[in-house]
Amino acid sequence: MLAEASYNTEQYGITRKILDNYFQRVEQKDQFYCRAKLLHGLVIVNEAKSKNGAECLKYRKIALNEMMESLNVATSPENSHRYSYIVHNTSIFVWKIIQPFLRTGRAKNFINEIQRVSAALETIDDSDKDWRIMYLCATSYCLNDDNQNKLASDMLDKGIEHAEGMLKLVVDDEAIIAEEISKYSSETEQIISALRQVEERDSSVAKKERLKMLQQMLCRKGKLLGKRKKIQILHESRNYPAELRKILMMNYES
Repeated sequence: MLAEASYNTEQYGITRKILDNYFQRVEQKDQFYCRAKLLHGLVIVNEAKSKNGAECLKYRKIALNEMMESLNVATSPENSHRYSYIVHNTSIFVWKIIQPFLRTGRAKNFINEIQRVSAALETIDDSDKDWRIMYLCATSYCLNDDNQNKLASDMLDKGIEHAEGMLKLVVDDEAIIAEEISKYSSETEQIISALRQVEERDSSVAKKERLKMLQQMLCRKGKLLGKRKKIQILHESRNYPAELRKILMMNYES
């Protein structure tokens, strides 16, 4: 962990010293040994970053040899069931070294390493299918660069097989989603229809209540007008004889 911390802070000289001391003392080849080998490979690449041409290629191969040791430990019978994550991590570090050389005339130099990593990913059935497809395609490219066309075609076929499997999963998921959407749409329509019925019922009740209220208001208004008319007649006939006023009021009330 000290070596990783020093590497991440670009203290590469310290990283080299820690790793050299570790390899002199280590006896057990476990996950820490694998991590140290991967880091050692990165240190070698960093130390050779000023190299060009054949020298650059030479040091890249040396770095990959260190990383292949990590792969050897992770894929050994006693570790294969528990170190699948180290296989995946190794594939990431190896890709960083090989990827810049995936060009015509250079790719063939890395056939052995990229084939081994791709095969290891297939053996552990790595869950990242996209990553496996990329490695298969890169392996095919390296083989094709070395005119091993049959093996290159086989790698592509395997990549296509993974891609088709992924596509089938996507299509199946889309069918399930479409079915759920249809189900929810039907339920939504039923809910909307029920809400509309409630709104219409409530609207009808509200209209009846309003009509009743208007009728009551008209009735009160009629009574009020009747009282006013009665008062008016009494006022206008105040000078009439009592019998005549009585007759007028009887006619008004009838």
